[in-house]
Amino acid sequence: MHDKYKSIAKLCSQAINDHVASIENNLVNDGRMGGFYRYVNSKLNGSNGIAPLRNRNGDLVHHDSGKATLLNDYFASVFTMDNGIIDTSRLPPKINAKMSPTFFTPAAVLKSIKQLRHNSSAGPDNLPAEFFKATANYILLPLSIIFNMSIQTCVLPDIWKCASVTPVFKKGTPSDPANYRPISLTCIACKLLETGVKASLLNYLLEHNIINSNQHGFLSRKSTTTQLLDCSLDWNIALNGRSKLDIIYLDYAKAFDSVVHTKLLAKLDCYGIDGMLLTWIRNFLVGRTQFVKIAGVCSSACSVISGVPQGSVLGPVLFIIYVNDICALTPAGVSVKLFADDVKLYSVLVVALHLNVCSLV
Repeated sequence: MHDKYKSIAKLCSQAINDHVASIENNLVNDGRMGGFYRYVNSKLNGSNGIAPLRNRNGDLVHHDSGKATLLNDYFASVFTMDNGIIDTSRLPPKINAKMSPTFFTPAAVLKSIKQLRHNSSAGPDNLPAEFFKATANYILLPLSIIFNMSIQTCVLPDIWKCASVTPVFKKGTPSDPANYRPISLTCIACKLLETGVKASLLNYLLEHNIINSNQHGFLSRKSTTTQLLDCSLDWNIALNGRSKLDIIYLDYAKAFDSVVHTKLLAKLDCYGIDGMLLTWIRNFLVGRTQFVKIAGVCSSACSVISGVPQGSVLGPVLFIIYVNDICALTPAGVSVKLFADDVKLYSVLVVALHLNVCSLV
């Protein structure tokens, strides 16, 4: 009996190894580098996705609670302190248009629920997307009433302003906390509310051409592809004209975490955002908390004093509003293309040809 068990166990191990080898061969042969690097990064980390981390003393921290605390402390350390100064001369010009109030109907809530992915992770309230999809017909009216009350009273439940942060490894040394990106898991009910606010906000901004046309991130019919096409057209025209190009690529450090709330709200006010919604956005941003969760173990919560939550619905839109006027600050002759927190600057250098003309006498 023992020999039979060993034989079957050997066959199972061989089948698993063959399966893993098949997956790896498919990744190599597929040619898509994104999937390949995600697979490699998953192997670099520990079984729970987070490798042992080094603390300030250089010691490796192996237990999950210590790693969660270490990462939460690092994520909190990159927040930007508000200096309380708003330079009105640097604010965008006031827009005369006024945004219509945001209102939720059961049909709008249903549309947002249908857009949820079945495997969307639950937030701090532990309510998964599947719950909202399965009970949609019963909760549409109550949710629309709650959402409208939230907008009208400018109040959000504390749990909707709390984020369970999942650290995602980027690149570099897996033991360095600075090489992890915080992705915030928030309550799905709040995400449904944010979806309606985002739609109302973008409709107004796009209708009045407030969003800079050089921004290609988080906008309908815009993408990295459209940005590349715009750049390629300009570059080809320059090169065909035998001109030279200077190109600079910028990537903001901790861009989403460093947004100063008062300065963002000042810009929103300049853009004519509805006063009630402006107050709601302020309360959405201010007084937030977050904690890091690793393998079911959570760190203590800390206050979020700046930034827009990564992983939220509204956060990316608020960020592109925050950097919307960057193109107006560049010198004449410099083109700027944006994709969220990635900036590409380039300038065409016209080369003058000096010809020596010799006169024959």
